[in-house]
Amino acid sequence: MEEIIKYILLFFIYSFLGWLMEVIEGLILNKKIVNRGFLVGPCCSIYGYGVLLITLCLSHLKPYPISLFISCVAVCGILEYLTSYFMEKIFKARW
Repeated sequence: MEEIIKYILLFFIYSFLGWLMEVIEGLILNKKIVNRGFLVGPCCSIYGYGVLLITLCLSHLKPYPISLFISCVAVCGILEYLTSYFMEKIFKARW
């Protein structure tokens, strides 16, 4: 049960931090606050899912930092691409 709570907390913490990072970037570039993300509220779920994928699939690579870094880049890139692809197919719009 503690593991599940840990993963839920990781998801929400990183979803919020990702949303915050994107809002700050928009504030710097556009000089106004723009709510970023697909969901309602301060949450960009793709960051939460990325952290969960990395935590669940790549934790065995902790002793190998270069391999871990390259694997994280690959996993996050594939996640971003697949999310974009399926959202375009489902909603007929580009985000």
